[in-house]
Amino acid sequence: MQIFSQNYVYHPNIHSETKEVYLPLLSKEIWSPNTSLYIIILSLEFMALEPNFYLIPNTYENIECALLFQKDPLKFKTKFNQLTSQ
Repeated sequence: MQIFSQNYVYHPNIHSETKEVYLPLLSKEIWSPNTSLYIIILSLEFMALEPNFYLIPNTYENIECALLFQKDPLKFKTKFNQLTSQ
């Protein structure tokens, strides 16, 4: 199962080029057709607040984004607001 963002989102778990959302719940090992939409939405909300640093797309921008989130959350939030609102 794959989910893509319709718009660009500056986030460690959203591929900077393809906009694919990297969510553990959606992986082949964990995914189940019985997973409810409610659980998927809750997982996305949690991911937005707490990125999964073990599941980051291998792009320079995503890695830089993850490092910024960890080192300076205020700078991350500022950059998120600047880049995501475009």
